[in-house]
Amino acid sequence: MVRRNKQQKLLYYTRPHFYNKLLAQLDEIEEKVCWLLAKHEHFRNCDKCLIFHYWKEVDEWNRLTLRQDIHALTSPESIIRIRRHLQNDLDLWIPTDQEVIKARKIKEEGIKSWLSMHKRMAFNEYDTYSHTP
Repeated sequence: MVRRNKQQKLLYYTRPHFYNKLLAQLDEIEEKVCWLLAKHEHFRNCDKCLIFHYWKEVDEWNRLTLRQDIHALTSPESIIRIRRHLQNDLDLWIPTDQEVIKARKIKEEGIKSWLSMHKRMAFNEYDTYSHTP
């Protein structure tokens, strides 16, 4: 049995077909990202190239025209989230460029710090408003 968090339950029970379709799409994106990372070592180090080649090779996007609906392209966020999962959680097709590895670690720490600061600011702002007479 699958255990879902509160947000997943809300989404699943209000729109179960959407939820199941999303899971199937993520499985398909994962398969295609694996294929690209295995095929081109450079994509392990470069998210921009990974995204554009995904669009070109998987979504069959013709960069020369805008006839194709831009909303039909796979979300860059989904492609990158899958790449991160494969590399960071599963240790598959890890980056090969040491500078990229260092830069990603620095960026990860910077984003964590930035989010932590903004969460504290949002909490303090909420706390200030909640105690007004």
